[in-house]
Amino acid sequence: MFSPLMRYFVEVAREGSVRGASDKLHIAASAINRHIIEYEEELGTQLFERLPRGMRLTQAGELLFATAKKLQRDYAFALSEVGQLMQAKRGHASLATLTVFAEDVIPPVAKALLAEFPHINYTFLLRSSVDAARLVSEDGVDMALAYDPPLGLPIRILKSARIPFGVVMSPTHELVRKKILKLSDCLDYPLILQRFGEMRDKINRLSADLKVPLQPAVQTESAAMFREMVLNGTGIGFVSLSAVQYELSRGEIIFRTISDQPDAYSNLCLYVKERRELPVAAKLLADRIMENYPTTEIDYLLHTARYIRSVK
Repeated sequence: MFSPLMRYFVEVAREGSVRGASDKLHIAASAINRHIIEYEEELGTQLFERLPRGMRLTQAGELLFATAKKLQRDYAFALSEVGQLMQAKRGHASLATLTVFAEDVIPPVAKALLAEFPHINYTFLLRSSVDAARLVSEDGVDMALAYDPPLGLPIRILKSARIPFGVVMSPTHELVRKKILKLSDCLDYPLILQRFGEMRDKINRLSADLKVPLQPAVQTESAAMFREMVLNGTGIGFVSLSAVQYELSRGEIIFRTISDQPDAYSNLCLYVKERRELPVAAKLLADRIMENYPTTEIDYLLHTARYIRSVK
């Protein structure tokens, strides 16, 4: 990458003498000295002060030496990046996530990566947020994309987004006309609730805080069935905004936050095990997920719109 002349100059500057550079480079001192003199003549300025016991950089030499060192650092970094990129042509990455992200967020990311790095292979596991965090902490997967990881686990969050939790209904539902929606307003209508999981736990806590009994018309373990029954007008449900991004972007569903629950949010997190360095293939996956990662509700909606366009 660097010309022999630049190597000679840098080593003389580092060693403080032509003899020291000669010993380091295994090049005759006379040859190094001749090249340095020719370079100074070409530049029209001295790069070194010739002292009885060595060479000392002039002001011009100091400027050139600083630039040369930066070039070497940048080149070494570039070589490292190229090496990692070559290594990434083969490898494996694993991620634990929730069903909704496996259906909507991860497929376009995986598609783009496979097109660019066809010899990387992936494992995607569907787990609850608690189980996903446990897998990460036990080195069962490289990373997880899920809601708030439990406290106390050795987790390092790479990116997080505050995603609102609220009510979903069909566009023809009469609650759509209400500009301000309270939790108590929802209890007069058939409720479609997921039987287990983070969202069910959240609505259970909210109703317990308000001392409002929950009497769901339908409980299901299927996220797809939950969405379908809300879409067909069977009832209303409670979800995180992220769970209905596809239907929301298509205008098939209406999402409303709960006005008397201002803290009804979930933190969507991409995280790894604390102090763990990801292998190159896994780092590529993490970086792609973090690109355009939403940080606000508006960002999330924009992210959703981009996703819809990508799959059309």
